[in-house]
Amino acid sequence: MPPNPDQCGRLELDRRYGLGPNVEQSVAGALSNYGADALSDHDININVNLRLQLGTTFGLTTSTTMFDSVVKEMSAQRGVTLDSQMTNAPASENLSGYRAAQWTAASCCLLASLLGLVLVRSVGL
Repeated sequence: MPPNPDQCGRLELDRRYGLGPNVEQSVAGALSNYGADALSDHDININVNLRLQLGTTFGLTTSTTMFDSVVKEMSAQRGVTLDSQMTNAPASENLSGYRAAQWTAASCCLLASLLGLVLVRSVGL
């Protein structure tokens, strides 16, 4: 049976296995608070949400900055003067900006994976 949209992104322990809400935790919360038994479920949710918001903020800022700088540089090389919203940038420059932003995101994911592999080895799981 394929998962329904309510099951995407979280564990359905309560409904599937009959476990109470105190046992139900996300995988991210369980891993990020490994060994933090004194934290309540509310503290764990705040901790996970804070990390998610910070990661999203830095990722979006980095990729947007990369996109803007590539579009401005390539448009200047072509002799195009951009307006304040950069809506008049040629399509080829926009595509180059999107490519640069995606490569930036991919390199951040690779860096995070490498850091995870190196740092998780010392956890002892």
